Amino acid sequence: MTLVWTILGAILITVVLAFCITFFIVRPRLAKKVNAGATEVAKELHGRQPLKSTAASCEGCSDPDRMALKGVGVIALSEQALVFGSGANGTTVVIPRSKVTEVGPATSIEILGRSIRRARPMLLVRWNDGKDVNQLIAFTIDDPLGWSAAIPLPTSPVDQG
Repeated sequence: MTLVWTILGAILITVVLAFCITFFIVRPRLAKKVNAGATEVAKELHGRQPLKSTAASCEGCSDPDRMALKGVGVIALSEQALVFGSGANGTTVVIPRSKVTEVGPATSIEILGRSIRRARPMLLVRWNDGKDVNQLIAFTIDDPLGWSAAIPLPTSPVDQG
């Protein structure tokens, strides 16, 4: 009987310790990164309120120069652009809405030869970076379907002839 109580006590201590680590160490670090990302986004938006914003995690970008974006931060949508600010190192990406070519949810993608799979859908955004290169970036967010609907694709003029 003493062995059973010892095992139950060890399990209880493990659960309480895991809860304390999550609540007092992991959660404040993530909150600090989200706040830093929000500061970066506010700089890019010059203090203007975004149409939509939320905490996000950048899973990867096809542009090798933007590898520093990976990690937790904030994503925001303004009238002109989609902006992500990384809370880890203060880097941002500004994607003009007029340059977006595709947006939608996906559970698996390949970026720079690396396969990324998630159980929940990620938000994928493809855009033309201005150098005639199509880029891809993936974000883990709470509502990828809502974000997909909120980012309209530019319409091409219809030929009238």
